[in-house]
Amino acid sequence: MKKTYGVTLIELMVVLSIAAILLTVAVPSMQSFTLNRQADRLTQELQLDLSYARNHAITKATTVTVAPLNDNWSTGWTIEQGALLLRQRGEVGRPMADNGVITSTFTQALPLRFDPQGRAISAGLNTIGTIRVDVPGCVGPRERTISINFIGQIVIQEANCS
Repeated sequence: MKKTYGVTLIELMVVLSIAAILLTVAVPSMQSFTLNRQADRLTQELQLDLSYARNHAITKATTVTVAPLNDNWSTGWTIEQGALLLRQRGEVGRPMADNGVITSTFTQALPLRFDPQGRAISAGLNTIGTIRVDVPGCVGPRERTISINFIGQIVIQEANCS
């Protein structure tokens, strides 16, 4: 008797059928995983940069400004100390929220400012402002609203994606 090595056509078809079924089940969950991860990333980067701006204002005893890039938070944002650019996230050709939307009560004309004590000010007046991160297609509590209160404290509220 002669031994043969390899697979038969029937075995190959069974394996391909099983792989197709697994891919059909896995692809939709991978898509929501990617969108959820983007929502988490945007929130974390905003929180990190807001904390950086506040800490820099306190450490250097100066006013630090956080403003949207081209008056659109979805494109990105800048952190400035006077005319000195400290940090920039995103750019016009490569927006931060390519699949999502970031909206805020802070604009380029009325940006978020941290004074030398780390308090939030806007146009010289104390204010409470928010930045909202929304990624369409996400699943679970991934819609987030970042609130900045009078003392410069950053509070994140979660809501289910719409």
